[in-house]
Amino acid sequence: MIRITERSQTATAVVLKVEGELLHEDAAVLAEEGGRWMQHVKELVLDFRWLQTIKPTGLELLQSWPQVRVMVDLEEGSVVRHLLEAHGLGNRIMEPPDPP
Repeated sequence: MIRITERSQTATAVVLKVEGELLHEDAAVLAEEGGRWMQHVKELVLDFRWLQTIKPTGLELLQSWPQVRVMVDLEEGSVVRHLLEAHGLGNRIMEPPDPP
């Protein structure tokens, strides 16, 4: 199960924090929420630093959204980072901003 919350928004971009596990049934929830935002902004950033795992349905959704970027833990042991890279999504990974 996932929890999606808006972290920040500008006129052209929004950052959505995604927490939990992105299971098969959750991909539809993310598709609906992300799709709604993509109608209003040019850039959607998914903050996956609190996401524990992502199933193939979620990876397929990300592959269908070429304009979406993803923030993940940049540590070598990050499961989500490894899955994104293994499925050709490594070019979408961005560094999280420095803490204030």
